[in-house]
Amino acid sequence: MAPPTKRPSKWSVKDLRFFRIRFDEQSRQKFFQAGQQFHTPDRPSIAGFLIHDSFETAVQVGADDDTRRLLRIMSNAVDPGALAPDVIVFTQYILRSLGYELGPSYLQSYYVLGDFPTSCMTAKVVSTNLSLLGFHPSRAASFVAEIKQGSSTIDSEPQMVAKAIVVFHILQKSNNSLQEIVLPCISMRGTFPTFYKIRVTRTLVDAVRAGRKPREDTECIRYVPELPGPRDQGMIPLPNRLHLLKDLLAFWAIIRDFEAQVEEGERVQGE
Repeated sequence: MAPPTKRPSKWSVKDLRFFRIRFDEQSRQKFFQAGQQFHTPDRPSIAGFLIHDSFETAVQVGADDDTRRLLRIMSNAVDPGALAPDVIVFTQYILRSLGYELGPSYLQSYYVLGDFPTSCMTAKVVSTNLSLLGFHPSRAASFVAEIKQGSSTIDSEPQMVAKAIVVFHILQKSNNSLQEIVLPCISMRGTFPTFYKIRVTRTLVDAVRAGRKPREDTECIRYVPELPGPRDQGMIPLPNRLHLLKDLLAFWAIIRDFEAQVEEGERVQGE
């Protein structure tokens, strides 16, 4: 029997099981496939972020305004009373500082992705915490982040898959020959990111639209960073911070590859 009618934001592990969606965990080397050389972006905020362990330390030594601002935003995100919007602001700021907004791409918080593609319920408008948008005709997101405060116990993976399905649905409107996408996604809990490649196929979307179990499994990929310090401290310790910034920079290359595939598919479709 099909899962009950619900908003994609209410998807749970039961929905993943019903639609035969599973996750395979990979090492850093396998996930990124090639060793990305880490370089500190030519931005004062990142250079200072890798030197000063806290906002208070940065103030004491007279660090530049950009560094102090980034450390203050991180301090807000890791505060015991922090809420999801505090973490969203930090995530958007750190990705922007790392150069994610290259060329026409820009980061948008609380972006409306589109309608969830199913005939089992009335149209449900689906939004995401943070997306990367370009100027290709479909206006589909090239990257989706599900963001929670550090104390949250909510599993982000089901909602992330549901939103990746919406991205496929939007792309399919401008490229009706589309068979599959692998959408880059991040689940940010406090200041600790988990990285994903969410695979969505036409077969899966058709099954979701009809509310029936698909004939085959859909495998998605997860990479959970192994840190030199405690994972629950995220980017607070400087060694953790350097490690995670390396991962975020390596992940940017995966997003760029996805954007290029989308642009090429829409160009070919338009010929």
